[in-house]
Amino acid sequence: MWAEVEVMYDIVNCDIVYCWVWGEHPQVRDLFAAAGQPMYPSRSHSRHFLQNSIRLVRQNMPWHQGRIVVVSTCGLAPPGLDLERHRVAVVNQDDIVPAAHQPACNNLVVESHLHRLPQLTETFLYMNDDQFVLRYVPPEVWVDQRRLVFYRSPVTTMEELRMRQQEHTVWRRMSVHTAYLAEAEWGTPLSAIGLLQHMPYTMHRPTLARVADAFWPHIDAMGRRHAARSDQDVVVLILHQEWFRHHESAHVHWRSGSPALYCFVPVVPRNQERIAECLWGEVSILALSECADLDRGFTLRKVQQLLAERAAAE
Repeated sequence: MWAEVEVMYDIVNCDIVYCWVWGEHPQVRDLFAAAGQPMYPSRSHSRHFLQNSIRLVRQNMPWHQGRIVVVSTCGLAPPGLDLERHRVAVVNQDDIVPAAHQPACNNLVVESHLHRLPQLTETFLYMNDDQFVLRYVPPEVWVDQRRLVFYRSPVTTMEELRMRQQEHTVWRRMSVHTAYLAEAEWGTPLSAIGLLQHMPYTMHRPTLARVADAFWPHIDAMGRRHAARSDQDVVVLILHQEWFRHHESAHVHWRSGSPALYCFVPVVPRNQERIAECLWGEVSILALSECADLDRGFTLRKVQQLLAERAAAE
């Protein structure tokens, strides 16, 4: 039935792409050290999140027939995961990132070059390893009625973030910086640009390539800084969606994640009960933010327990 509906954007056979850093690996630690960049455990230590995220995708998106592509620092494969069974391909990030931007210690730089991935499908889904598909999610969540589905915050705009910029994380400050680029390019006021929701992103390879070309001076400057992250970084995920707003608006549904579909949890110790509640509640997609070591371990144990209970029930 879905194959009859979907013509323009094929989500069933699309690639699902992750950018991944195995921060505990000596090779990765040496790379960051040589670049003079600190390694923050909350951003780089894997705690097997990626492996569990992939297993949950395969379990709860059974309609997906495409591959999973892991764009990995140093080309390292996630340990303990059956790559063949889960249809996983591992690509060294240096194979797609220009030499002038290497070493890329910043995921924003790698994201800017995802359209360079060999044999990447025209439509693809971009995920982070701290995103867990806990229950069945239909393809219509990502492509509905031949349109891409983009998720933005229903309440927080870039103008609101600008007014409170000093109170926020580097991610929110770079989001405001990117919104200014969109305003300069298309005249879109910051008050009309909502904050991205931290859930899997539906992407279109040709459009991402156009964005990279149009904003190359800013992307190039970001890559040449060789910094882990900066307020002046470019969030291509925002620009990709804004390009559609102005050039292909008829091809997009704009939505916000409903409470039953999506829960975003800034991970701090006091939110551990909330994480457990989401895992065993009705939420379909749990997305975590900055994760302290303690909370990564807690969440991993809970996810593994959930997987074990469901396997036993089957």
